[in-house]
Amino acid sequence: MRKKLLSFCAMLFCLISSYAQTRTVTGTVTDDKGSPLNGVTVNAIATDRKVVATAVTNASGSFLIKVPQKIRGLQFSFVGFE
Repeated sequence: MRKKLLSFCAMLFCLISSYAQTRTVTGTVTDDKGSPLNGVTVNAIATDRKVVATAVTNASGSFLIKVPQKIRGLQFSFVGFE
């Protein structure tokens, strides 16, 4: 009985950990001249078009965002840019 319970707990742990996996996306946002843009909002968009994660670029234009495995894409927004 104890062996079966331990096996069940191990399978449950594997199922939960595989369901909740995320990946880290990094990058740098620049303008058309190659200068880094500070304060750009980066949104991860899910397949149902909802925002699932958000990050903001730093002074060097770099960002790091943790997103679920299944996302539709990234959306960037900045005052004065589309």
